Amino acid sequence: MNSMFAFLLQVFGGVFLALILLVIVAILWDKRKKQKEAEEAKRKEEEFERELADLESVIANEATKVHQYNPEDLQVTLSELNALEGLAEIKNEVNELVKVAKYELEEGEFDHKAITLHYVFTGNPGTGKTTVARLLAQIYKAMGVLSTGQLVEVDRSGLVAGYIGQTAQLTKSKIEAAIGGVLFIDEAYGLAGKGENDFGKEAIDTILKFMEDYKGEFMVIVAGYDKPMETFLSSNPGLRSRFDKKFQFEDYDLTALISILKNMFKAKGKTLSEDAEKHIREYLEQRIKSQKGDFGNARESRKIVLEALKNQKLRLADIPAEERKNISKELITLEDVAEFNSDALKSNENERRPIGYDYDGEDE
Repeated sequence: MNSMFAFLLQVFGGVFLALILLVIVAILWDKRKKQKEAEEAKRKEEEFERELADLESVIANEATKVHQYNPEDLQVTLSELNALEGLAEIKNEVNELVKVAKYELEEGEFDHKAITLHYVFTGNPGTGKTTVARLLAQIYKAMGVLSTGQLVEVDRSGLVAGYIGQTAQLTKSKIEAAIGGVLFIDEAYGLAGKGENDFGKEAIDTILKFMEDYKGEFMVIVAGYDKPMETFLSSNPGLRSRFDKKFQFEDYDLTALISILKNMFKAKGKTLSEDAEKHIREYLEQRIKSQKGDFGNARESRKIVLEALKNQKLRLADIPAEERKNISKELITLEDVAEFNSDALKSNENERRPIGYDYDGEDE
């Protein structure tokens, strides 16, 4: 009996000792794990500080660059803005700003850091938001507000990474690329509204910090649909106040779409025949009436132009080369635009891309 008790005591003692050893190993393992995490966190912090120093160096160098007023370039880019369809509010704002800046330059009062820089653009696709942002970058450069005038276009995927710490680094790299120009954030509402642990908040915080710390060195324009953009601006207490102006880009009406389309053809050295214009007008009128949230505004006109240019080449390709000299290559005929009809509306064929290549050199 005593020997059995001693045996059991020995077994339980061994088990207890093993448990103690396991606990000790677990504690040591956890301690080592935390030590590695602390070392990794310190490494990332040091890397972050180095990158921050590099970016601050870039911005410091930017501040030494010449902000030069160029009246010739300003007139050209301002004329491009004023030639766009609609957009009366933003045209008026920019023209007034240019007028004030010119006066201040003449009086020796001009300060590029005091100019309104950060904007909110709201509206549906194809209403000219990216085009205006690109022109503003050049206008502000010509005014001497921005030093280089490049447009850096990003969305959530270009700012938000998948791991802690990486988003700030990625966002800062985009800001660095935009220094002296414009950081254009399309569908900016994608940075907000995905929960407390979403890395989009880190991107917003990083952008806000640099907007505050480096006023006048770069411009930020956020763009997107109206209602989601309101949610975005309310997602951070300091976000709305960082933007100086908000502009609504309205949908184009039929008259504006026809004007845009004809100007696109004109830029290609083409004109519409009377029946081709009538056909397109009827098509666009029905397209506007039947839209279900997928209407592309000016992109609708652009699609027609690209497809018509392709169709014209196909039509002319069927004619022997020696006979083409007697046929107008400048005229877009009804045959070239015939595919844009009620059947196209029903089957959404109008959404298909032109084959082969992009005839105007742009792919937006």
